[in-house]
Amino acid sequence: MSQPRLSICIPSYNGEQSIRSLIDHLLASKREDLEVVISDDNSSDDTWQIVSRRAVEDPRLRVERNAQNVGMDRNFARTVQLAKGDYVWLCGQDDMIEPEGIERVMAALDSDPGIDFVFMNHAKRELTAEGETLTPGPATEEGVEGFGVESFLQHTGNLLPTFLPTYLIKRSRWNAVSIENYLGTCYCQVGVFLEQPEALHWYHFPGTHVTGLQPLDGWQSNAAAYTRIALGHFAMLWRARARAIGVADARWAGLCLKQGRRLIYALILWRHKGFSLDTGLVEDTQALLKAVSPTLARLFSALVHSPRFVSSALYTLVGLKRRLRTFMTRSAS
Repeated sequence: MSQPRLSICIPSYNGEQSIRSLIDHLLASKREDLEVVISDDNSSDDTWQIVSRRAVEDPRLRVERNAQNVGMDRNFARTVQLAKGDYVWLCGQDDMIEPEGIERVMAALDSDPGIDFVFMNHAKRELTAEGETLTPGPATEEGVEGFGVESFLQHTGNLLPTFLPTYLIKRSRWNAVSIENYLGTCYCQVGVFLEQPEALHWYHFPGTHVTGLQPLDGWQSNAAAYTRIALGHFAMLWRARARAIGVADARWAGLCLKQGRRLIYALILWRHKGFSLDTGLVEDTQALLKAVSPTLARLFSALVHSPRFVSSALYTLVGLKRRLRTFMTRSAS
């Protein structure tokens, strides 16, 4: 095997239902300068047996297993640590990157080695009680490029590269940032991106070659996980704000507003259901909102200190609104 040009990095845990198909898709590429790196977080199912057997068949697949479960953030940081490629492309174990996309992206990197970061479009595959739906996301039909995080956010309308398979970066750029600053937020890779220098050469890749899965039992359906991840996003922004270069002050307010509805709903869930939260995430979120979005900060404080029956009433109203929207959508179809 030649020196890897690209490392596709997959953090895995109990992924036996999807990991084999993902590996087969990725290794369908004929590129010999491609490697697939999997860090298994001490799975309790057959994930390790599946990936270790497959690694014997194709030297482009490298796998390691953690001696003990280290958690999501540390595990996907571990995959990048294991990578040897000039570029790393993150991917969830139940997501999909098409071989054609791999070939096209690597050809683009070969033709312009000055590219530091590639942002990929993606479609969403959602599993529901009624079956499976595929929803295409917004996609650029022609490649767009620029320099610096600020110009990237201006281009995307404050859309950050939160979804793993949309994120491809030079390994040297990744290694220049301390990922330890973002452990526990569930958004380590975004913190690394926000800390990039103004000279960062980014490229928004045309077409859609990535599909993400939203399962029935994913974090979106777990109130505690949903709330932790929503707060983690704001905590990551707070920690990145002190280290980011060239990002305008008004941009941080825009990033907060972009996720404002998710944050408010997360707080309603928390107050209604009464589960515990990481106080560090709460404090970081409050600090960020006070610094850049006073209106959202006041709403945050009001919900945190409101009587529980208020949040329960709001929770009921949100549920009614969602059921009505679902009914109207089905009626229209």
